[in-house]
Amino acid sequence: MINAFSLVTKLQNRPWVDSEIYELLERLWKYFDQNYHEFSSFEKWKKQIQRRSLTWSPVHTEKFWQAAFIFFNEAENLECINILIEIL
Repeated sequence: MINAFSLVTKLQNRPWVDSEIYELLERLWKYFDQNYHEFSSFEKWKKQIQRRSLTWSPVHTEKFWQAAFIFFNEAENLECINILIEIL
């Protein structure tokens, strides 16, 4: 899976002759920056669980769980644990 935010950042650092390309990249970057919470690691993990299709990614590391445990104070997120148990 491609990290679009990172890709747009790299493309912005390239010299572009066409100013429209730079403007489009700037708009994409602003969109990703404003909506970053939708693309967080926890959201990625949650979507994998809801699809019942786990794939190896950064959301399967100890570092992820050390940061993500806080999200389990919401009942909606606790339901993901029940789905995970079903998958296992």
